[in-house]
Amino acid sequence: MRLALLIIVLAVVSCSTCGMPQVRAKSMEAHAVEIVWRGVYRMTASAPSVIWVCNHCPGSGYEGICNIEFNGGCYGGLSFWRHNVAMVNDNWPYARNSFSHELLHSVLVIKYGDPDAEHSRKEWKTLLPAAQEALEEAGL
Repeated sequence: MRLALLIIVLAVVSCSTCGMPQVRAKSMEAHAVEIVWRGVYRMTASAPSVIWVCNHCPGSGYEGICNIEFNGGCYGGLSFWRHNVAMVNDNWPYARNSFSHELLHSVLVIKYGDPDAEHSRKEWKTLLPAAQEALEEAGL
């Protein structure tokens, strides 16, 4: 089921005008997941699968910056938490892209049953900065 969803999501975000998704080296991702998901967020459940995307959202004002073009919007990341999948922009180092942010949506679903799309829970001010700092310290 997750593989089928990944294929569908890749098909949606890949087009000739948007650019092809790019994937980072697995070793960096595994290390980043260990730091953020297991370390800072202290999660024991499986971390979301990550899809690295670099679209340039033509006409958005964000041309030249990797983002995710989806349903007419331009995003730095998207969480498909029901399917345990996170789409992350591939423009910046881990400490500065949407990796920790999208994983935090999944943490909140597990903890509270809600991804907190409004970003109002305390974790956005406590856990997210801690995750970004840990990635920065690791050189990611």
